[in-house]
Amino acid sequence: MDLLDPEAWVGVWGIDRRFEFETPGAPARFLGQATVRRVAPKRYLYEEEGFVEGSGTLIHATQRYWLRPGEGSLEVSFAGEGELPFTSLRPAENGGLVGTHVCGPDRYTGSYRTAGPDAFEVEWRVEGPRKRGAIRSTLTRATDEMGYA
Repeated sequence: MDLLDPEAWVGVWGIDRRFEFETPGAPARFLGQATVRRVAPKRYLYEEEGFVEGSGTLIHATQRYWLRPGEGSLEVSFAGEGELPFTSLRPAENGGLVGTHVCGPDRYTGSYRTAGPDAFEVEWRVEGPRKRGAIRSTLTRATDEMGYA
């Protein structure tokens, strides 16, 4: 799977994401589904929906991003008013992709790598005064017509 090519992302994906922060709060887990579709030439919409469970609560969560091929990169922006940039993913030495994102005083460093022909893993390391830890996700392509992995 060529993660730099947004066409390789098209489809339905099961998501298992773990939040492992030193501070604040306890670990949490997101289980859900992502759908990626091409909406125009060189313009793809990534939409995820699921539930975060942590500290005895269950919260419905959604996120939307635009994916666009760049010059040797995959450009990712928030899908909403203003389309704010999220990250620019670039090839890494290990064959995956890397990127950074700054959110207030916290800095996120991300790595994406394939985990087989129909799966990939994402890790965002977070360093800052508000958060410190990791967000680890495994995305697995859905295997049946109902969209379940």
